[in-house]
Amino acid sequence: MRPRYEELFRYVRKELHRADVYDLIAGGVVLTGGAALAPGLMELAEEVFEVPARLGVPAALQGLDEAARNPLYATGVGLLLYAHAQRTDLRAGFGSQGGLGLQGARGWVGRVRGWLSGHL
Repeated sequence: MRPRYEELFRYVRKELHRADVYDLIAGGVVLTGGAALAPGLMELAEEVFEVPARLGVPAALQGLDEAARNPLYATGVGLLLYAHAQRTDLRAGFGSQGGLGLQGARGWVGRVRGWLSGHL
């Protein structure tokens, strides 16, 4: 298992360098998901990335069962929190219009269409 994780981490490191953002991870990397619990994975990440590594766990959220505060769910909870924040920002942006309005809807749909065409 170790050689595959090392290969993956080295690929990610190379891509971070290629994107010229490697220096932005000076504070360390956060591993999430069930695989992050694999023995020795934190140490391997620190070795490959040459920065501290830590285990990401979901924050204490109202209504989140204690059993869900596990690295296995950290990515999913993070994505839900991000989506909620985006939804809140979207509502705030259109709040003064009392809704999207025709122009706002066209702009939003155009942005989604542009994003999808670039990723499909």
